[in-house]
Amino acid sequence: MLKKLDLTSVITFLIGLAIVATWVSQSVLDFATGLIAVLAVVSLFRAETRAELFSNSNLNRVFPWMAVYFVVACLGYYFNGRPEADVLFCLTRFSWILLLYTLAWGFRYFDENRPSLKWFFYLLLIPALYGFNIFFNSNGTDWLKGKFADGRIIGLVQSATYHSHIGGFLAVVLICWLHLKYFESYKKSFFSSLFSQKTLHWLVALIVFLSVLFSQTRGALLSIIVALGIFFLVKHGWGFVKWVVAPLMVLAVFLYFKIPVMDYLVRKDGDGCRKLLALVHVEMVKTHPLLGIGYRDNMRQIADYWPEHLRSPNCEWARVEGSQAHNQILNVAGTTGLLGLFSYLGIVIWFFILNIRWYRQDRSDLALVCLIAQIYFQMSCLTEISFEFAKIRVLVLMVWALVVVRAPFTSRPKAS
Repeated sequence: MLKKLDLTSVITFLIGLAIVATWVSQSVLDFATGLIAVLAVVSLFRAETRAELFSNSNLNRVFPWMAVYFVVACLGYYFNGRPEADVLFCLTRFSWILLLYTLAWGFRYFDENRPSLKWFFYLLLIPALYGFNIFFNSNGTDWLKGKFADGRIIGLVQSATYHSHIGGFLAVVLICWLHLKYFESYKKSFFSSLFSQKTLHWLVALIVFLSVLFSQTRGALLSIIVALGIFFLVKHGWGFVKWVVAPLMVLAVFLYFKIPVMDYLVRKDGDGCRKLLALVHVEMVKTHPLLGIGYRDNMRQIADYWPEHLRSPNCEWARVEGSQAHNQILNVAGTTGLLGLFSYLGIVIWFFILNIRWYRQDRSDLALVCLIAQIYFQMSCLTEISFEFAKIRVLVLMVWALVVVRAPFTSRPKAS
């Protein structure tokens, strides 16, 4: 069957569909990745495919870290889990490991230069533009479900968190890629480039960014700033920082304090509950330092681990209903302990090492974009548990899959 398919066209289409679906629909995302999984399983009947996939040293070397992370999560439930914990459901969340292998197979056939990808690029306008509907309703509700948005864009995914962190990831990738692709042409002939398809591409990226900006999610916006700052520093050095970044920062500070419109962009109110949740998760680490309280067990009820001196009437809902740490590192440490954190960080660091090695060897634009995307994602994890949200996590899994396929191997796969 696979011999009759143009796998490059099919896989490139499905990956493009999956990327757009992260910002639109979990069902469409599952459909796209599910089809890739089916093709991957069918391909395993071919000896050459098994040899290529399972002899990928980049992937093989990170597998022990992923396996240890899963085992630690299991042990945490066995020794520290509460009787009412939904162990099986929570542990199935580690299916992301299988998804990573599926995507690693798929990205062997992915062609980022396929003309068909431009249609998925333009499709990003739908969720980006849709989000602005809240500004056309007098009561600030979203059209899709009549959900009150409190002046924040929540998009088709009906969540400011999902919309902003997915959109922020996409905005960073688009801005970096378009800059690498078009910077020299604008530099040589600005006016001829201005009235071309290039400007339309930039307009799409701008609308995606503005959609994220008006979600008022501080973590996503800060992550975009840091990631793009590092990108332009890598490409243009300190000269760019001095003449472009510094003046823009001064302007941003001025606008923040002087212009009323900034009230629509940035929520200036602090979040005391987030500080309390961080302290509670530190207490979890102190209580169960090695294995944590149980993977995701904080998402239901954490009252047993909430010290009396940290109780607050405003945050009682979090104590009773359960909540996450709003920080990936603290969340992993609290729920899977220091052993879980060690293995999780081992996974993250390995993919950074691979990505840097790839960029140093090839100076590939794609390698740099992947590296900046990883930086954005890990920055976003400082203010949210982005890796625990399937729609957001799949984006970094795609980057990781691309990295293990394109980065140089420490030992080349054996020829079939």
